[in-house]
Amino acid sequence: MELQIEQFLQQDFTEATRLSYRFGLSRFSQWINQTRINPARLNQNGFRNFLCEQKTWNHNSRYSAYCAVRSYLRWKYGGKHPALCFKLKRGKTPPQRSLDRDQLTNLINSIDISTTYGVRNLALICLMSDTGLRAIEVCRLYTKYVNIAQRTLNVFSKGSRWETAVFSSPTAQYLEEWISIRSIVLSGVNGLDPQTMFFGIGGRTPGRPMTPCGMRDIFERLAEQAGIGRFSPHDLRRTFTTLALQAGASTRIVQAAGRWSDIRLVERYSPKISARDMEPYFPVNQVVG
Repeated sequence: MELQIEQFLQQDFTEATRLSYRFGLSRFSQWINQTRINPARLNQNGFRNFLCEQKTWNHNSRYSAYCAVRSYLRWKYGGKHPALCFKLKRGKTPPQRSLDRDQLTNLINSIDISTTYGVRNLALICLMSDTGLRAIEVCRLYTKYVNIAQRTLNVFSKGSRWETAVFSSPTAQYLEEWISIRSIVLSGVNGLDPQTMFFGIGGRTPGRPMTPCGMRDIFERLAEQAGIGRFSPHDLRRTFTTLALQAGASTRIVQAAGRWSDIRLVERYSPKISARDMEPYFPVNQVVG
């Protein structure tokens, strides 16, 4: 049974809520098709089982999906649907994830670039780590707005504005390698060029622009392959911030590179910065020895 996800999401949701709900409901749709449960007859235990069976999710992800499914069931079947009696408490927000230097190294080294998937995924991971691009920004990134020679890109960003990001020379090389086989990959899936930099290769929608939900699925597989634990597209935005600060970039530079209007957001997106990161900057080390 197919859920009416897109019709449901036509309601007056924020973009962030729409993205979150789409992900949760897509997983719920997969689950009901696998279990052959009619969502109209879903009970409290079934709702609980769906959430518990998502082994890679943390509590926040489960709670977000819980809200999405509740909202959908109320919209579709009304406020007396039996599953709505199930209550899940919202837990305290745990420390936000980001990859450390070793984890990012392991992730990059684990990608098999002998495959088209690997070439695409290496370019994707490195671009997001260098720029802190949000998932929706990556999905909206058009090839014509990427300048490999100047190592810059322009993207339609949060707040409905165009913004510029800069990336490293290695990332430029990985992007160039992906672009060089991009048209060949598209011809193999019989799809029209979506004009976006990244698109699906396998799965149900080959040749279609990548979506935030699809990206999360890709990252789950990459995390398992690299043995680094689960991470999400937004975790790479925190990774960008944290590793740049640890390398010595000023908060003002990171703010500009991450395209934040408020410098205080740099602190929010660098949860792993600690006093130990002072190691290279001790005043006495600068004057003794």
